[in-house]
Amino acid sequence: MSHLEVKNLSKRFGGVQALSEVNFTIEEGEILGLIGPNGAGKTTLFNMVAGTLPVDRGEVLFMGEPITGLLPHQVCRRGIARTFQITRIFAEMSVLENLLVAQIGNRQKRPQADPEEFALELIELTGLGGKEFMQAGQLNLIDKKRVELARALATAPRLILLDEVLGGLNTSEIPEGVELIRTIRDRFHITVFWIEHIMGAIMRLSERVLVLDQGRLISEGPPEKVSRDPQVVEAYLGEQNA
Repeated sequence: MSHLEVKNLSKRFGGVQALSEVNFTIEEGEILGLIGPNGAGKTTLFNMVAGTLPVDRGEVLFMGEPITGLLPHQVCRRGIARTFQITRIFAEMSVLENLLVAQIGNRQKRPQADPEEFALELIELTGLGGKEFMQAGQLNLIDKKRVELARALATAPRLILLDEVLGGLNTSEIPEGVELIRTIRDRFHITVFWIEHIMGAIMRLSERVLVLDQGRLISEGPPEKVSRDPQVVEAYLGEQNA
């Protein structure tokens, strides 16, 4: 049984087809990358899986059960967490408080765990050690992204959706970010589905890659296969350079 299965997912905004008949599966424990030009429909797809955007047509199954039409908090309680391109942390709370709030709905998932100990573990893991009592809204952009990632992990997900989590990192920080994603998958046995524009990072870490262009899934497979696909080259570079 696939961990996540997307069937014929479609979404239209006014006269624009944002997603059209998208089909794919994610296996448990997999790191699956999602790439595509700006406006390809990547975040729209994430929003529909996470319940923040209604589905026009199609179905989303998680662990064999339909989640289409569930509200975001219901999807989260099923075991799917996410981050956002533009962070949505609780700015007036401390870093620690952000992670404690995130655990309110997951006591059944971790009944023996101490919430504060788990929060502090995630703070260290994501590079926020020493900042647990700082007001989250006062942090720089990179640290705010770390808070959002740690907060998503605090919900004890089985699948995490990462939306450009490496964005804003400098060249020396990107390998650390890639290794952190791998560590998260391995330590917590979490399936990872992530959008990223840093091609070197997503191709290096992902076991498979999906490519969206103008709302359609145009390629799928191992990174080396996808990177040689003429449709992918054309989508990114244009027909003259394909």
